[in-house]
Amino acid sequence: MRIVNVCILLICFSSCDEHFEKSDLYGCYTPIGYKNNFDTIIFKAKNKFRRRVYDKNKKLILDQKGAWVLKDKHTLLIETFYRNLDDDLVRYPEKIDTNFSLSTYFETVDGKIQFDFGYFIGENCFQKN
Repeated sequence: MRIVNVCILLICFSSCDEHFEKSDLYGCYTPIGYKNNFDTIIFKAKNKFRRRVYDKNKKLILDQKGAWVLKDKHTLLIETFYRNLDDDLVRYPEKIDTNFSLSTYFETVDGKIQFDFGYFIGENCFQKN
């Protein structure tokens, strides 16, 4: 009986760890529920990305190109990253700061690939369109 319980636990823990191929992640990601700005991140082949951030008046505030890394088939790493927490960029355009690095993970939620980078789990999520 003890062996059966251990096997069930191992299956549960191993199935919770999602793995992605890079090609699964290519595409455009947008934030869920943002009101103060609009942000798009497009992950491309050869570890390239393009990011555009617009304020709520649809003025382009950031147009960034860079590189991304997929580590362990689920961890996203970006060296220079603007941590967009749905900032009001009309009132505070100085909040655009790409001097942060990002380390987060991809996951599937309701059948869609997403990642987050807020201070709490499930906060500031970007979802693949």
